Amino acid sequence: MNVHGPGHCKRHDRGFGRERVLSVIGSYEAGVRQKVLTEELRINPSSVSEMISKLENDGYVKRTVDPTDKRATLISLTELGEARAAELQDEKNEKLDKAFSDLTDDEFDCSGLCQYVCRQNGISIARVASDQRNCGTYVSRVCSRFLPSSLIRLSLFSR
Repeated sequence: MNVHGPGHCKRHDRGFGRERVLSVIGSYEAGVRQKVLTEELRINPSSVSEMISKLENDGYVKRTVDPTDKRATLISLTELGEARAAELQDEKNEKLDKAFSDLTDDEFDCSGLCQYVCRQNGISIARVASDQRNCGTYVSRVCSRFLPSSLIRLSLFSR
């Protein structure tokens, strides 16, 4: 089974796969099943398994029995893993701040583009970003069911 999407690059071979896995695991407070990681990361189950094993050997993650299904295993961050995930989030926030620091509020606001894309798909939304933020349906995870006109607002958070 090929779980790579069109134009997929082997992110795990480019040196930041472990960090991405830590970040995704950290987004699940109670832990996450390996199958969910495979789907969310869009990489082969064997690659995820290999990365989880390496992260576990290095002390970043642990495996525990899922309390809702004793047959399943949850993967979660250890204290060391949480610390590293927090460092990675801080690094990411610094890069984003640097990348967008020279933009004015008007330059940063892409609400007009969002409105245009939605209009091209027969959807009417507000023009102003603050109004767009309050419309739509909240989803907890990015999924494959989004349409070309789907607006996704990402929340950046720090630990």
